[in-house]
Amino acid sequence: MNLIDIAYLKKSYIRTGRIEYSRRKTSQQFSIKLTDAATAILARYHNDSPFAFPVIKRKGNEYLDYISFKRLVNKKLKDIGVLAEISIPLTTYVARHSWATIAKRQGISTAIISEGLGHETEQTTQVYLDSFENDVLDKANELVTG
Repeated sequence: MNLIDIAYLKKSYIRTGRIEYSRRKTSQQFSIKLTDAATAILARYHNDSPFAFPVIKRKGNEYLDYISFKRLVNKKLKDIGVLAEISIPLTTYVARHSWATIAKRQGISTAIISEGLGHETEQTTQVYLDSFENDVLDKANELVTG
């Protein structure tokens, strides 16, 4: 899920073990099975708001609440990256890119990855996947050419 969709996720979108929502950017419909980890996260943030997470708090200022949340998440991700000695600054974009890369390395088709990311075309997804490190491509070439 995009961060904005997480921020605006309403409890009413969660039913029968699934999250069913419309992506804000594209209006694409999603139905995602809740994993045990996702269920635990949702339970941790249980609150009295109509939203699943305590992000959107002020009626009329929802977008400002989201922007503040996004800024905080990206700051915390960068802090984690520094502590973990990761050479690139971590962001929510990097998290999505990582999911796509891991999926591709697991042999999941570009079409499925594209659908999972909510991209309108596989060409958009290919931009994510074209950034494989040279060592991955080198190993693939060695396997193919013997």
